[in-house]
Amino acid sequence: MDRKSGYQLALSPVSVATALVVFAIAGFTVVLAGFAVGLTVGVLVAAFAVLLGRSLGRMAFETGMSSTLTSRFFGFGFVGSALGSIVFAFMILGFLAVEAALLYQGTLLMFDLPDSWPNRILIYGLMTLAWITLAVFGLKFALRASGVLAAVTLLVTVYMIVHIYVIQGADPTEVFGYGGVVPGGVWPRFEAAVGVMGTPPARSHWSRRTSPATAARAATSRSSRPPAPSPRTS
Repeated sequence: MDRKSGYQLALSPVSVATALVVFAIAGFTVVLAGFAVGLTVGVLVAAFAVLLGRSLGRMAFETGMSSTLTSRFFGFGFVGSALGSIVFAFMILGFLAVEAALLYQGTLLMFDLPDSWPNRILIYGLMTLAWITLAVFGLKFALRASGVLAAVTLLVTVYMIVHIYVIQGADPTEVFGYGGVVPGGVWPRFEAAVGVMGTPPARSHWSRRTSPATAARAATSRSSRPPAPSPRTS
């Protein structure tokens, strides 16, 4: 068995489609709450996600169990494991749906295609086959491509910023001073921003294969602690 490094695990959720979802959520948050409040909430959510993800990741490393099994042994028994799996499945399917919709709209915009049922069936069908193929046969390829696509996404983002503020001559102070459309003071806008942005799920999913060196370190670390309790049945 072979454990993956943190860098390799970090690449698994990174892609152009995921960046589009993040941009969409961030943009909608700024429209509602304004630039300053939206940025503040984004920093707070990111800090909380890092803290939660690091804590759960450390727990998963020390125990050798994924987060769903951790919830079973240290939380709510089999019910906790089932709830964790349901939450994760809902999150994955939801992200796939949002990413597919964004890619579909981007394809229509790029090729100037009409939003018709034949195009929907064709484009969504091809994307569905691509998701299934990559998940079953091309996971290693997808992980390698994620690093390259992340760099491409950053380059496209830089180009968009240059195009808007340098070529088109937009005023940056209008963006930085934008107050949002939510009426009231800072607190209503803060609540709106938190409601839209929420807390990104921070889960630790480890590979089923563990290298001998990593397994030895984990075994040595666990040997000085009492064994994990038996899973509760309710």
